[in-house]
This record gives sequence, C-alpha cells and structure tokens, in this order.
Amino acid sequence: MPRFSLLLLLMACSPVTPQSQRPSGLPAWSAMPRFLPAAPGASLCSRGNDDRVTRVFCQSPAPSLRGVTDLYRALGLDPGMSGTFVAATAHSTALGTRSVNPLNPRVIVFDGVPRDRLNKRRFVAAGFTRGEPIVELATRDETTQELRFFVVAYQRACDADGSCTLADQLLEDTESGWTSVTLFQDVDLENTALDCLRCHQPEGPGTAKLLRMQELRFPWTHFLATKNDSTTGFELARDFFTAHVPSERYGGVPGRVLLDASDPNALSQLMAQEDSMNQPNEFAGFTINLEREATGESATWNALWAKALSAEMMPVPYWGLRVTNAQEQAMVAAKFQKALIEGRRSDVPELRELHTEEAERATGLRPKLGATGREVIVQTCGQCHQGKRNQTLTRARFDALRLEAMSADERQLAIDRLRLPESDVLHMPPIFSNTLTDAERQLALDALRTP
Repeated sequence: MPRFSLLLLLMACSPVTPQSQRPSGLPAWSAMPRFLPAAPGASLCSRGNDDRVTRVFCQSPAPSLRGVTDLYRALGLDPGMSGTFVAATAHSTALGTRSVNPLNPRVIVFDGVPRDRLNKRRFVAAGFTRGEPIVELATRDETTQELRFFVVAYQRACDADGSCTLADQLLEDTESGWTSVTLFQDVDLENTALDCLRCHQPEGPGTAKLLRMQELRFPWTHFLATKNDSTTGFELARDFFTAHVPSERYGGVPGRVLLDASDPNALSQLMAQEDSMNQPNEFAGFTINLEREATGESATWNALWAKALSAEMMPVPYWGLRVTNAQEQAMVAAKFQKALIEGRRSDVPELRELHTEEAERATGLRPKLGATGREVIVQTCGQCHQGKRNQTLTRARFDALRLEAMSADERQLAIDRLRLPESDVLHMPPIFSNTLTDAERQLALDALRTP
C-alpha cells in the first residue's frame, strides 16, 4: 500500500502558485495525497464495520483493483446497467472543488436498495474526478444503519516516481493502471485537510450525518443532463463534448452512457431515501435564477453566501451556470480535443485551473474582496477550525472563530505555518484548497498577532 506523509493539521488554510510558475506536469492538485495519513488507523478490518465497502476491501484474498472500473464492479456498480445510476456535475463544493468544471466534471455512480421489511437500507455511491488520485465513497452500515464515508487513494507508476504528466492525469489513463490502493475511513481523516465529516456531519460529533447534494430540485443548475427538461443540463453536456468524444470513457462511464444517463433527479431520490433532504444550505436554483433575471442579483443566494462567509455553513455553489470564462473554456476544450483525437499527449492542456476569480470568491476558494484580516482567517480556515468540530483533535487548538481565546504560542504556530513555503507539507492553507494574495496573507498574519 502507498505510504503518504502524516499530517495532523492545526489550520486548514494556501496560496496556489500560478500555473506558469510551477514545474511542468506538477499542478497543485497533485499535492492532495500528501494530506492523507501514513496509513489507516488501527486496523480498519477489525472495527466491526458491516458495510459493503469494508467487506470488499477486507475480504481474503484482497480484490485486484487496477482501476475505477474494477472498483465499481467490486462494489456491485455497473454504469449503464439497470440498478446503477450516474450523475455528473460541472461544479462541486466537495474535496476537489478546484478541479471540477464543465470540461472536467465530477461523476457520481450509485445504487440504492429501498428499505426492506426490517427498515434497513443498502446503497453505495462513488465520486470521481480526473486529476485527483482519490475516489470518495459513501455507504451505510447494514447493522447499525450509520452513514459511513471513505476515501480510496490510488497510485500508478508515475505517481510513485513523480513523473506524471498532464496527459497521465487528465486522459483516460488515470482511470486504470493502479499499482496500489489504500482505503481510509472517515474517522481516519478527521484530523486532516481531507476530513469528510466537516460537510457530512456539519453539527459535529454525536449529531446526524447526511449525504450532500446542495441543489436537490429542478433545474439542477450545475448538473450535466439530457433529460428532465433541463436546458442548463443540455448546455453543460454540450460543453463537456467540446473537449471529449463519445467513444471515451470518463470516470469509468462510457461517454454515450454519461450523455444519456446523467440524472440528478435519481441522485435527489437517493437523498430522500437516505434522509438527507434537509440540506443545511440548500441551493434553491429555481428561485436564485428567477431573482437574478428580475433584479441582477439574488437575495436568496446572498443569504446563503453570508452564512458560508461566517463559517456557519459550508460554501454555497456558484450562482451562475459555469464557474469558467466561456472564451478560455472554449480555447482549452478545442486544444484538449485535438490532442485527444490526434494522440499528441504532450499537447494536453490543463483542464482544471479554469475557475474565474469571481467564481473562486463566491465559492470560498478565495476570501471575499475587501475582507479584513479576521475575515480572511474565518473564510479560509473556519470550516475546519471551529467549536463544532471534534475538540479532541490537535487541529482544535486553532479556532478561527475565537482567535482571542488562543494562547500566544498557538497563534505564533499559526503564523509560522502561514509563512512556510508552498513546497512544505505543513504550509497553510493546504495547497489544493484556498488561494490568498500576498496582501490577504499579510492581513491574516496581522490579525493573528493582534487578535
């Protein structure tokens, strides 16, 4: 199994160096595995879990998982076949927010067995985005009926020796050729930047867990869809195929199946089945769109954004259809498709760094314009570092919402972490999560010195 650097975080905050200043083939996203623990905590297979994911990974002999398709089959998923559903989104607020856009969507493959006569439920869902060497999984314990979340981290030969190119990360290659796989349960990740529970158990330990789908109802603004009369879904599907081709598999799903089967309504039905319809900051797309058409802005969206800015709730999805600049997206899509069709791997462009600054500020990847030093800290670090999170963890020593309650030594440690070079694994904020300008970073440093 791969060995990743151990990181017990005190803060979750990082600037992302412009692409032109990074080594070729080493974008910021390749740093994500550095934030995983060295290995799962105390043997995952001895925890008494009774769920489909644990059973697959703890069986003997271990299954051979050489790619995302193998993983789906081991879990009982088969995209395109009866009983397995697909939903693809062009904008995400999950772990890989930066990577997801209409050209590089997040694909969710899932099933769902209705409650049986004993009121038990069985489902599994897998979330995958190209360019991230992880797959996120969700399921239920079939004995306790507790929701459980996992991250599957995989490596290929080029990951192991650091030679992966953009082609290795963004073409179909990344979906196969896995040389090693490690499974992490949510409890293994709680003290890291890849914590599942900050979103799936937002009120903290001892409270209800839930699946996340922030736009539960029509028009499902950010989902690719050719059904359910979704005009925006057609537009995003068309965007996707300006870069890709129908014969290509994406996220382990054949392109034509992805085009025909992506169905946000089916995902919404899973939310209902799993008691997750009460989304804490639900994106009411229909209302938001009407308000913006009438007045140029949305009071509904602004209210959700304000709660995200105060770290009361997780980031709200962008109010617009695309998180990208249309002209830049079209240029990159044409270059990618040409390289794909002609087999010119060296010409594959970066698909992931396409968010506009406006979209980044609206979705928490950057602080709002004009933020004070205290606001920079709250907006950049407050989702992970606040009183609702598990207070037994080392990261709880830093509370972004109560700087005045921290000791001088803890504030100095935070200052030191903010000032580390981007190449340092302890650099804050985590390289894949947030961007700060030099001026914003200085404001945060000043706020920590004089809370």
